[in-house]
Amino acid sequence: KALIDSEILGKVSVAEIKEILSSHLPDLHLATLMTYLIRNNSSSLLKRFGYLLELQGKDYGQRLQKYCDATVIFLDPTKPRKGPKNQKWRLLINA
Repeated sequence: KALIDSEILGKVSVAEIKEILSSHLPDLHLATLMTYLIRNNSSSLLKRFGYLLELQGKDYGQRLQKYCDATVIFLDPTKPRKGPKNQKWRLLINA
């Protein structure tokens, strides 16, 4: 929950979240993380975490995408608005 809250409040960058997930994935209770993500009711948050988890080999697409809207967003809203588009997660990969 702290990781999600940190992303919502802008306290950590997308790169830092990616590093945390990469380093601590075996320690995370992913079912609880999914519950918190869905409960938060933020399509942007679901897209970003879904994509970052997929990079770590965890595919939660079917579970999370039904809560995502069709709007394309930026993976990192603080970075320049350029990069390839990920169709599955409707993200512009700019980080």
